[in-house]
Amino acid sequence: MRALAKHLMFENIPEAFLVNLVVGSTAWLLKTVRKSGMIYGVLAGTLIYICMTMSGWLILLIFFCCASFATKLGRSQKKLHGTQQPKEGRRGKAE
Repeated sequence: MRALAKHLMFENIPEAFLVNLVVGSTAWLLKTVRKSGMIYGVLAGTLIYICMTMSGWLILLIFFCCASFATKLGRSQKKLHGTQQPKEGRRGKAE
């Protein structure tokens, strides 16, 4: 159990939460995610930051940025073909 506690960076919880809150709020203000997506993203990102440290979290951030960029880039093409996502591709909790 001590090995697990040592591996998990419990002392980084405030830092992990704050970093994810800033990123989540920025994504919400840029209309990349809905409010529910921001909330769940902050929670998931905080857990990933704690369990996998900053390097694991950066992989998640890079994926999110690439997916958001691709969604915005392809929106006009999707509109032409009638395959655009609802709510302009903004991510949120499953409904």
